[in-house]
Amino acid sequence: MSNGPPRSNGPPFIPPLAWTLLLKPSRRLPSVLLPNWLKFATGNLRLMQSKWAIILAAGSSRRMGSQKLLMPYGKGTIIETVVDQVLNSKVGQVVVVLGADHDKVRRALGERPVKFCHNTEHEKGMFSSVICGLRSVPTDAEAVLIYLGDQPGIPPAVTNAVIEAYNDELYGIVIPVHMHRRGHPLLVDLKYRKEIEKLDLEQGLRA
Repeated sequence: MSNGPPRSNGPPFIPPLAWTLLLKPSRRLPSVLLPNWLKFATGNLRLMQSKWAIILAAGSSRRMGSQKLLMPYGKGTIIETVVDQVLNSKVGQVVVVLGADHDKVRRALGERPVKFCHNTEHEKGMFSSVICGLRSVPTDAEAVLIYLGDQPGIPPAVTNAVIEAYNDELYGIVIPVHMHRRGHPLLVDLKYRKEIEKLDLEQGLRA
């Protein structure tokens, strides 16, 4: 009789005790003592946590006359839908960049497990929010995916496909394309972090 977890063709079964060990950084076990199935799970968790999402939600929506992010969409608001779709993907951590109406937007997101960044210079343009979000991402993160807070039509499958393309081919930048048009999320390897922070605020990532 085997002492390990049951075999399957999918991801290995992880008992609750294993999750407890994985999710507590202070409890570190030498990798040589871990069974192969637990090493596999640890590696997958590390890959997920190294990808951060930056959701740009700082705009004032002046042309709309009201805050677009708080308009009804699906079962909630636009920003709630965007954040929920990202949280349901293979992204490890999420930063929401706030600016105009920051109190209302933050309140709309309730207790969702995201980190907030308040961009006090959001009127300088979208790229100022990218920089604000980037500075909230830890230095050991591997890559960031950038989303627009007013685009709720990006399902988790698109995010996962972008991440898989990055993991498989190790491209420095991955951009999804639909009908010959570039879209979001834009994935950028953080080996370019310093270069991004030096870009002109007006040109931003287009440079």
